[in-house]
Parts: sequence; structure tokens; C-alpha cells
Amino acid sequence: MRAVKTYLPRAQQDDIVKELSANLYAQMEDREAELGRHLTEAEDEELLKQHGHP
Repeated sequence: MRAVKTYLPRAQQDDIVKELSANLYAQMEDREAELGRHLTEAEDEELLKQHGHP
């Protein structure tokens, strides 16, 4: 999130980072619910990579 924050307008940085974080955590929780287990570190990384470079 720190890398993304540097690309955002200063006045909106905190709000956008909070929204992005909430979205990512929701996606992780949804995927964990589908699998019935916690995601591995590799699965966490893959989910983040799907969103591309900041």
C-alpha cells in the first residue's frame, strides 16, 4: 500500500488506501471461504499480483 500511496493525490491518499486495503482483505477472506482454509503466502502474493503494478 505504501507503493500505491505515492502515486495518489495527496489529499485523497489515506481514503483511497483504506478503500483498497478493505477490498483486498475482502477478496482474501472470500477466497479463504471458498477454500475452507487460510491462504498460503504464495496465494496471498498471487492475489496481489492480479492487481498489477502500483
